[in-house]
Amino acid sequence: MYPEHLPLSTIQRGIKTGKYLQGSYMASRENYLEANVSVHDQDRMIFVQGHQNLNRAVKDDIVAIELLPEEEWSCPSSMVLEETEEKADEDNMEIEEKQMRKNKVPKELRQPTGKIVGIIKRNWRQYCGILQPSALKESTRHIFTPADRRIPRIRIETRQAHDLASQRIVVAIDLSLNADCNHKLLMPLSTSLN
Repeated sequence: MYPEHLPLSTIQRGIKTGKYLQGSYMASRENYLEANVSVHDQDRMIFVQGHQNLNRAVKDDIVAIELLPEEEWSCPSSMVLEETEEKADEDNMEIEEKQMRKNKVPKELRQPTGKIVGIIKRNWRQYCGILQPSALKESTRHIFTPADRRIPRIRIETRQAHDLASQRIVVAIDLSLNADCNHKLLMPLSTSLN
């Protein structure tokens, strides 16, 4: 599903040679398939679009980004996209990304666009949100929807979905992110009523 992150040694060499840029990841509130990276030591923003190019980065991560060729540069979509459970599968994500890219962007509207090749420093913290239990009765994997729209929906494993479904919960991202998983994995930390 996602490209593997490059090793830190490769990223560091690439930053020194100028092949990669380092910056802070800033997710879009309006479109979960778009973000910007504020490049360190420059007054420059690099636009990132699509699941593949976002490559599992989360709000405020320090990332390594590779600029795409100029003919692949794009601009933010005017569409407001909300992630739904039905859109979570791989085929639908690919279709969605192709629809966003198929509209040729006039050259004067294009922004420097890149893809995230690695995470230099994770800025994970605890996230508050709600659990959407799976439609499968015996499933242990469910979808967590964070209150902050800049954090993507995340897969959570729990056998307590029935008890947690009516509560706000606090979770932390597990360090075992899987490159072929559509969602990140979380572990529940606590719950609160209402």
